[in-house]
Amino acid sequence: RWRRDGVVAIDDTLLPKTGKKMPGAGKLWDHASGRYVHAQCLVTSHYADPDRDYPLGLRQYLKHDSPEADRHGFKTKIMQAMELVDECEELDVPAGTYVFDSWYLSGELAEHIEAYGKGWVSRLKRNRILHTPDGKVKAGEWEGRVPRHAFRKVEALDKCYWVYTEVLYVNRLGRVRVVASYDNPDLEGEPVILASNRTHWRAKSVVRCYGLRFRVDNFYRDAKQNLGLGGCHLRTLKGAGGHRLLGFTGYSLLKIRVCRSRLYRRIRSDQTIGAECRQAFMDLLGNLVQWVYSNANKLPVNQILDVILR
Repeated sequence: RWRRDGVVAIDDTLLPKTGKKMPGAGKLWDHASGRYVHAQCLVTSHYADPDRDYPLGLRQYLKHDSPEADRHGFKTKIMQAMELVDECEELDVPAGTYVFDSWYLSGELAEHIEAYGKGWVSRLKRNRILHTPDGKVKAGEWEGRVPRHAFRKVEALDKCYWVYTEVLYVNRLGRVRVVASYDNPDLEGEPVILASNRTHWRAKSVVRCYGLRFRVDNFYRDAKQNLGLGGCHLRTLKGAGGHRLLGFTGYSLLKIRVCRSRLYRRIRSDQTIGAECRQAFMDLLGNLVQWVYSNANKLPVNQILDVILR
C-alpha cells in the first residue's frame, strides 16, 4: 500500500568485487571507507513511509570508459536517477516527495521532478551559495550567523530536532526552503542543512521527509547481509540484473511478512530482515517435516525422496 505522505528515496550503493571480469565493475570512490575500490555501482529508487518500505527500481552505473558503456551507452547517475523518477511516475507511485543526498542535488534532477508536480528534499552541501538579504554566502556560513535562540524544537519520526528555516534563493535551484537542523538542544556538532522546493512547508515536514531517506541505507545493509545482493558472480549484465531483482523481491516479501505478523500488529516493533529470513527458513523446514510425517505411511521412501530432491 502506498501513501501520499510517503517518499521515494534515490541513492546508490557499491558492491565490491574481486574478479576483474565482473560486468560493469571498475575503480570507484567509496565514501564510507574514503578510498577507491573495485566494485559495481547500483542506483536505486526506494519507497518509504513511517510504517513500511521496499525497493522500486534499479540501474547499474557503467563508467564511461568501460566496455559495457561502449556497448550499451553511457549514462550519468543523474540521468539514471531521472529514469527512475520516470519509472515511478509511470507506476503511479503516489508518494509526493523524492529525497536524496547532496550528491544528487542538481538543477537538472530538481526540474525533472518538479515537471511531475512533485516535491523534493535534499541535503545541501555547506559550500552551496545562498542569496540572503545581506548578500551571497555559503550555506555553512549562513547557518553560523543564525542566532542560537532562533532555533526551535520540532519532533519528527519519534525524534527531536532543533531547527531554523528560511526561504532563500540557491544557485541553479531557485527559491527553496532551507533548513538547518541539530539533533541536540545545545546545538553542538555540525548541523544538517536541508533544502526543498516546497517553500510553503514548515521545517518539521522537511526534516521528516529527509529522515525517511535513511530507510534505503537499512535496505542496502539487509540485502547485502541476508539476501545476497553483493554475492552475485554472474558474468553478464542480464544475469546479474535478474539476481538483483530476485533479492529486491525477497526483501519486499519479507517486509510484507513483518507488517502482517500478529506480533508486529500488537507491539508495532521492528523485526529485522535477518530474523525474518531465519523464521521463514524454520517455517519451510517445519512444513517439510510435517509433509514427510503425514505421508510416511502412504508413500514409499523412494517416492518421498524423489519429491524432496527433484
